Amino acid sequence: VIMAFTVPLVCFTHLFGNLLFMAQNKERWTLYSVIVGTCANIILNYLFIPKFGAEGAAVASVASESFILTVQIILLKRITSINTYGKQVLRYAFYASIMGVSMCIINLVEVSMILRVLLSALVGMIVYAALLWREKNLLFLELLQIVMAKLNHKQNNAKI
Repeated sequence: VIMAFTVPLVCFTHLFGNLLFMAQNKERWTLYSVIVGTCANIILNYLFIPKFGAEGAAVASVASESFILTVQIILLKRITSINTYGKQVLRYAFYASIMGVSMCIINLVEVSMILRVLLSALVGMIVYAALLWREKNLLFLELLQIVMAKLNHKQNNAKI
């Protein structure tokens, strides 16, 4: 359950690190933030695991992702106004949170671990896709059209 909090954090670090920094030729900034997060994770694991076990490791991971995101936000302020992306980022954070909650609910189902992971991933993808579709996200709709066109093409070839 603790690790569910990493879902929105990882979404943001991906947005900042992989999309915004790369677009600005600032890939090193992603590296710097990950180094900070890795160092924090090593230190926090050293402190928390002996006392709290697996829960301590989970808390350390969430805290480390938070450090990465914090460093990326600080660096992002150097190249752009965060307010430009503010509403979109909050909306996608909300969507990621809904996805994370739905995945946590699926994890409560008493089935084998493998089936639970597969169901959780499937439900998470469906929930997030539904939210993007509801928003009429242009990138998502374009991707959906491409997939549907390929599926229709395969069906037409199969009929011939």
